[in-house]
Amino acid sequence: MGRAPSRRLVIVLVVVAILAGALLALIQGPSHPKTLPQGGSRFASPTTPTPVSGPRGPVSPTLARDVAQLFLIGIDATPATAARLQAHDWGGVVLGKANYFSPSQVAGLTQGIRAELATPPLIFARQGGGESNAFTDMAPDSEPQLGAIGRTDLVNGQSQLAARELRAVGVNGTLAPDADLADPNGPAAARAYGANPATVAKLAAAAVAGYQTGRLISAVGHFPGEGGADRDPELGTATVGLSLASLTAGDMQPFRAVAAHAPVIQVSDALYTALDNGASPATLLPGAISLLTGKLGFAGAVMSGDLQAAASATGESVAQTAVSAVQAGCDLLYLPGDAADAEAAYEAVLGAVGRGQIGRSRLAGADAKVAALKQAFQVAG
Repeated sequence: MGRAPSRRLVIVLVVVAILAGALLALIQGPSHPKTLPQGGSRFASPTTPTPVSGPRGPVSPTLARDVAQLFLIGIDATPATAARLQAHDWGGVVLGKANYFSPSQVAGLTQGIRAELATPPLIFARQGGGESNAFTDMAPDSEPQLGAIGRTDLVNGQSQLAARELRAVGVNGTLAPDADLADPNGPAAARAYGANPATVAKLAAAAVAGYQTGRLISAVGHFPGEGGADRDPELGTATVGLSLASLTAGDMQPFRAVAAHAPVIQVSDALYTALDNGASPATLLPGAISLLTGKLGFAGAVMSGDLQAAASATGESVAQTAVSAVQAGCDLLYLPGDAADAEAAYEAVLGAVGRGQIGRSRLAGADAKVAALKQAFQVAG
């Protein structure tokens, strides 16, 4: 898709938006500033909660909202997106390269997203640095380049710059920094700061501090470290064969360095022979998450890996995988892909809470982490 949509396509989408209340910012470009939604406007804003229909009949609006707040979903540029956002009070969205054309366009997009959701949402960007940036003309520079220089002040400054640029277009979170080790044969070789645990630890900590200064939520990935995986877990089933002692001495060092300050840490979708003999992705393992929250003392929000990748590794449905992730201790469920999978996952978690498979205390704990995250970073509509 080009940067400038055809005149016919723009006309069709604008008409649909006017008639159906679609998310205008998804389809407009910098040459159509008058089509931006106005700040604070909403296409559909009921003044009182209405009963929600779930898989087993009516569900209380409070429970429906509590479950939806756990989800970070991806969105596309179709008119159906507005209806999808209105269907549930999602916790937030994640934007990738397909969502970005220009700063003015993405500013309109984030404004439209906020207008469609009743609760102020988390709006994350996949802004990992350099070629990993969803917003290609914004900071930060690539982690390998910054790692080669090795200056914490430069990393901190790049993170502060990225925070300013992202917040200026309405984004309040970033999937960065990558705290994996750059094993030459591993998936992080081209996207991480380096292979030395101590170096990666100090640079990851500097990045988190920079984002914190810039009031941008940083989600550090991918615990307990996937640098030693035999492939990228998002591209297929990946295994880390390191012993627990090796993981603790090496790959987990950067996470130990940021555990006290990072607002979010994302768990890996890789399989770890040291944890359960490689049976399930770390993002679904209570033992992996207890390492993070217990051994490392992390008290922030635990984000799952991409649940579609995790489901692919286990052979289970995305819906069941979402339930397993919450049971394991994930507070935020990352589902950047298919809309039908996100809907099925939402219904599955809602049903699991209703059946007692996910305890109300587990749901309340996850919701409290999401709410605290939003409050700490002044996430507003």
